Amino acid sequence: MTRKGQITLLVEIHQVLGTKEGDKVELSLGDAGQALVILRPVRSIAEATFGAVAPRKQPEDFQELREL
Repeated sequence: MTRKGQITLLVEIHQVLGTKEGDKVELSLGDAGQALVILRPVRSIAEATFGAVAPRKQPEDFQELREL
C-alpha cells in the first residue's frame, strides 16, 4: 500500500473482476469481528454511493417533503 492508500492488485484479480488500469473499486469490511475484505468494481458514482444514506421512512411521502 502506498502513502496515498493505493493498492496493487494481482493480474488474476483484475481478470476475475473485469477491471483494468484506472478503474475504481470499492473495498468494504465483512461482518464485525471477521478479517474479511470485499472488493468489487465500481461502474458509476450512483453504484458507488447507493445505500450510503438511509431513507427517513419507506416509502417517502414526496408531497410532505415538498411542504417542508
